[in-house]
Amino acid sequence: MFQVLVAEDEIWIRKMIVDIIETTEGFQVVGEARNGQEAWDMLQELWPTLVVTDIMMPQRDGLWLVEQIAEKKLPMETIIISGYDKFQYAQQAMKYKVSEYLLKPVKEQELREAMQRLYARLEDNDKWHLYLLKVQSFLEELASKDQPDLRQHLHQLLHSVFALRETYPAYYTALLRLLYTKWTERLGKGMAGTSQPFQSGEELTEEQIVARFDELLNHSLQTQSSDSYQLDKKVIREACAYLEQHYRKNISLTEMAERCHMSVSHFCNVFKRQTGMTLINYINKVRMEKVKELLLEPDLKIYDIADLVGYTTMSYFNRIFKETEGVSPNEFRKARGI
Repeated sequence: MFQVLVAEDEIWIRKMIVDIIETTEGFQVVGEARNGQEAWDMLQELWPTLVVTDIMMPQRDGLWLVEQIAEKKLPMETIIISGYDKFQYAQQAMKYKVSEYLLKPVKEQELREAMQRLYARLEDNDKWHLYLLKVQSFLEELASKDQPDLRQHLHQLLHSVFALRETYPAYYTALLRLLYTKWTERLGKGMAGTSQPFQSGEELTEEQIVARFDELLNHSLQTQSSDSYQLDKKVIREACAYLEQHYRKNISLTEMAERCHMSVSHFCNVFKRQTGMTLINYINKVRMEKVKELLLEPDLKIYDIADLVGYTTMSYFNRIFKETEGVSPNEFRKARGI
């Protein structure tokens, strides 16, 4: 199943795109963003295989987003949906290796066909996502308290990346840079002024690279105190209380990170450590508990229940419910004689 992130500021268009993707075999939506910055924050935690984005959005636009993906050499395919039939936009999209360029109003069949054309490339990208997930997994482990095998796990991760040096040098460099950047983001002000390694033209031996990351690990272990751990625990407990009150809203990673006075990367790691799940999965869990209560009310229609708890598309709502409960909402009711 290929995972898709949708970035579109107009909710009714985003709802339509999500519905098309959710009802296309082999694809599922893992996140929705309202602008390019929010999409960029989300994709660095969700690692989708496909990004579908509008061009014109507030804060950061779709071209900025695909530029970041191209510059970081992330193994993701991109589809732009634009309301502007202008050559310069298409030219920029080609520069950033955009996979498909569709015009608004997007036609259902056009979007489905565009996704199907990408199938072979998406399958090829799957192996690179394993490396992205390894990086993410290590960063989540790093956020945990009392991890005695961190150095061993770091060295295992690095040696798996070293294996790509000769055959896939671009991905090799991109993965090392990604690990270093996300790690130093987590450390925040303590790493101010730190030079960025793995720039083009910089030749480091494997031993030098290991030494750089060992130094970073030492810094992390020195700064991770019991007091900061307890503070993080308190902040995430308050965040969860907020989510349980406002689960109907379309709450973003960026919004929650700002509320908790953390960077998006640090918030995601700390939230996962404290709750055992991502922000999106936690919101879905809270919503599903409420859905099960509402399904016991026979006068309520299922589409009204979906709307009441914050879902804008029935296909997405039905998939999440079945993944969580193992049955459809209708089957859930029937089993209880409703």
